[in-house]
Amino acid sequence: IRFSATHMYGLGDLYTQLEPFAISDSPHKESNDDMDVDNTVKVCILGRPNVGKSTLLNGLLGKERVLTGPTSGLTRDVIQDSYTYGDKNIKIFDTAGIRKRAKLYSQNVSAPRKGQNITASAKVSEASLEDVSITDSMRAMNYSQVVVFVLDVIAQKDNPDARGLLTKGEISLLSEVVSEGRALVIAANKVDAMSTRADVIQMIQEQISTTIPILNGVSIVPISAQNRDGLDMLNETIVKTFTSWDTR
Repeated sequence: IRFSATHMYGLGDLYTQLEPFAISDSPHKESNDDMDVDNTVKVCILGRPNVGKSTLLNGLLGKERVLTGPTSGLTRDVIQDSYTYGDKNIKIFDTAGIRKRAKLYSQNVSAPRKGQNITASAKVSEASLEDVSITDSMRAMNYSQVVVFVLDVIAQKDNPDARGLLTKGEISLLSEVVSEGRALVIAANKVDAMSTRADVIQMIQEQISTTIPILNGVSIVPISAQNRDGLDMLNETIVKTFTSWDTR
């Protein structure tokens, strides 16, 4: 297989060849710790790039598990870890940010043909790599029971694509979570920079009622992942939401 990590071409072919050797469609093989299903809650952190998903993961774990920073795309693969909250074992997945409508497909990208522009090929390969990351993120969602959807309430304020605090892409992704039948908790991140938390919750609720009315009443937890504020309430809401979802 011919590929270039530097120029990002040929990675689609490499992925296609490695895929048959994957253990399963789930992000990670089940361990014996997962056998006690009554005490295990599988949680997926989902959202757009650079909204604070990995910072939230570090906060929930109480350690610097993953690299964080202002640059988008630092998380490419699904990161799995676990922690305990009360009597529950929380098995959590941090996913790559999804900036476009999720499309579950794979794309083969080969080395550039003679005369083909290498830069153009690199862009195609980068797009293919992003599709792989999106597919892995959606698999993690399907494997999980509760989705924690992280929303950056600051980034959306002046975004022309936003319908309030939610962009079209986020509305589409939330609809996907609903259609897959997963329990949902919205984590409204960076509320420390807003005037009042109640205003943030109300703005999100009003937008949801007009764009995704089926989600009326969804739990919205104001947090600051950077300051690790509101994480106890988030954990409590995750467990309550899971319990309600599991008894349906």
